[in-house]
Amino acid sequence: MRLLNLSLFYSLIFFCLSSLAQTTDTVIMIEPEYFGFNAETAHSNFFQNNQNNSNSILEKAKNEFFSAVNTLKDNGVKVIVLKSNPETPDAVFPNNYFSTHKDNLIIYPMLTENRRKERNLTSLLENLQKHKKQYERLTDLTYLEKQNQFLEGTGSVVLDRDNRFSYISLSPRSTRQAIDTFIQETKYTPVIFTSYDLEGRTIYHTNVMMSIGKKFAVLCTECIKNLTERTMVLNSIENTGKKIINISPKQMHNMCGNILELKDQQSNPLIIMSKQAYSNFSKNQIDELEEFGKIITLNINTIENVGGGSARCMLAEVF
Repeated sequence: MRLLNLSLFYSLIFFCLSSLAQTTDTVIMIEPEYFGFNAETAHSNFFQNNQNNSNSILEKAKNEFFSAVNTLKDNGVKVIVLKSNPETPDAVFPNNYFSTHKDNLIIYPMLTENRRKERNLTSLLENLQKHKKQYERLTDLTYLEKQNQFLEGTGSVVLDRDNRFSYISLSPRSTRQAIDTFIQETKYTPVIFTSYDLEGRTIYHTNVMMSIGKKFAVLCTECIKNLTERTMVLNSIENTGKKIINISPKQMHNMCGNILELKDQQSNPLIIMSKQAYSNFSKNQIDELEEFGKIITLNINTIENVGGGSARCMLAEVF
């Protein structure tokens, strides 16, 4: 009996430790020094709006960025701010070029030339080391770009880190060979499908239409048109015990799927979203989300409307 109790004790310890792995209290954000409408990515990102790039748009984006940084810091999140490279209108969305894991830093292949210019590995490694974040391995997948294969970080791949699932919606930015390589490197179980907006266009990044938290998932079920694929995704999420909060395609277009669970330095759960997303969730949905964490809203209207990405896209988690 004593051995059984000891075994149970260690199992509980393992469960508790693994349950802490899903969220982090540290993120990297990139200051938008060259922010604007990106004509190179517009053919696949239908969330962008061309407002004629100008100094006023850049200034608004900068103000929104630093307001977001301060809001996160005020709520107990550690924020590492890096500078962007020249001629990188989408640099404010750093989660597309790298992701961090327990012992691994992964660099991803990106579809367009000016997004590839965002990668500044020297600065990234120096700042991670400065904050005592070091990794045993560096997995560089950028060679896949020469093969026209792409996978844009945690925009393409929505990770359930606790249960080792990777949800990936196929698109020009998330291609089969790159997905297979990622799976081989990480040993995550892939859940692959295709999602579409109301006009039948392929959704460019998975994290626009779904988000995975520790105990919940936000999902635009209607965007997955293939019923077999839809059932597969729903079953995968439900089998991990997460509560599914279903959003409509209209809510998806208002960035309700582009949210992220973090934690503060006392390990209290936080759910980060834009003010636009918050205003488009129903009251019942907000009540459901508040069961799982404190909701933190960021005022990033210009970044959303011009850049076509939202709160989750701006936050590269550091594990």
